[in-house]
Amino acid sequence: MSLLTQCGSRRCSLEQLLTIPEPEKTDSYTPLNHYDFAVNTRSVTSDLLRDFNFVKDNYALSRDGQKMFGVLPYSERSSFEDRLLNLSNGLSNSGEKCILPNIPKAISLNLR
Repeated sequence: MSLLTQCGSRRCSLEQLLTIPEPEKTDSYTPLNHYDFAVNTRSVTSDLLRDFNFVKDNYALSRDGQKMFGVLPYSERSSFEDRLLNLSNGLSNSGEKCILPNIPKAISLNLR
C-alpha cells in the first residue's frame, strides 16, 4: 500500500521527521513528536505482527511540517494456496491540535 499526498505536502524519510520542531507544551496540550510517534507505532506493530514482514515505511508532511501522515505496510505469505496477505497501518499526527494521533488499518489479500 502506498501513501497518497495532497497538493502542498511532501514525502519525507523517517529521519527527516526529526527535523520538525515540536510545538510548545501548554497546560492543556502535550505535543507528540512525529518521529517518536512513527518509531513507537512501528515497534508496537512489529511486535504484534511477528509472522509478518515489514515492507517499507512511507511518510509525508504538510507544507509547514505540522501535519504528518504515514503508512507502515506488512506482508505474509499465506499457507492457503500461497496467497499474499497484506496489512498496513496508517499514521496521522498534528502539531496544530487539529488532528489527534491516529492509527487506521487496512488489510488486503492478493488472489493469484
